[in-house]
Amino acid sequence: MEIFIILSCLIIIGIVLFVNNKTFGVLLCAFSSVYLLTHLFLWGLASYQYNIFVVKRKAFVETLKTARENKSNYELAAISREVSEWNQDLAQAKYQNSIFILKDYIDDRVEMLQPIR
Repeated sequence: MEIFIILSCLIIIGIVLFVNNKTFGVLLCAFSSVYLLTHLFLWGLASYQYNIFVVKRKAFVETLKTARENKSNYELAAISREVSEWNQDLAQAKYQNSIFILKDYIDDRVEMLQPIR
């Protein structure tokens, strides 16, 4: 949200500067507008990407649960590497959610997810 406000202010400043210095005002408006449109697009996709991540994760957890119930040692050995990858992806998403420039592009619900055990 902070990035949206900053970019909106930069566009307004660019419009004001357009009156005094046409080149700088146009450049500021152009760059801010392109970044704002990109920001809005990526911000809108954050919830979709989270939902995809959760659906895939649930399917993987079900596969892991089935392998544990059947005591399939070979399948569990193959899956254990993937458990690590899922947990790494979750840790990466949580870290990115704490960085100012990236936090708008990661759904905040990722903080509620727990690593796969």
